[in-house]
Amino acid sequence: MTDRYYGGLLFFIGTCMKLTEADYYAKDGVLYNKDGVAFSTIKKLTLTDKKVPESLLAGFSAKELVLLEFPVSFACVDAENFDEAFLADLRSALKQLEQSGKTVIFSATGSVAGAEQSDVFYHIARRIKDCTSVAGICFPAGTTKGSVMTIIDALQKKHPEYVYFTAEKELYDSLNKDYAGRIAFASI
Repeated sequence: MTDRYYGGLLFFIGTCMKLTEADYYAKDGVLYNKDGVAFSTIKKLTLTDKKVPESLLAGFSAKELVLLEFPVSFACVDAENFDEAFLADLRSALKQLEQSGKTVIFSATGSVAGAEQSDVFYHIARRIKDCTSVAGICFPAGTTKGSVMTIIDALQKKHPEYVYFTAEKELYDSLNKDYAGRIAFASI
């Protein structure tokens, strides 16, 4: 990829990879990539600071699925505003992971007063949409089936490639009927 600077505007010229539903899929609750590699182990990394470290996932191998968890307040300031600097840092770190072939799912935990969970996940997904290292989203514990379905339905319009994870067996079983091949069980 190259970049060009024209009168105050920076343009990136190159190819932009876009995931398809075939790149990641779920089978029997496990995430697979298009090469048939199963990610049966999930390692959790929790961000405790808004500054996303460049060495974000240096300690993880390309064969491990990493759950990148952060407080929703890192991404969402209030019901109508997002922390675009945090989301830009997150995107940059995720783009670097593409070079090493690592695979990530993310989860934004907690809440921000007045902000709808589906809007928050949708906005985060919009900001990282071209990050091929992102296989999907893991729903925080206690997320209701109705909320999960609202989020999935909103995201599937623009992100049909995502696989959705839950650590709650009953929720997994009920969602798997409606979203076969797109739901995985996260035993973390």
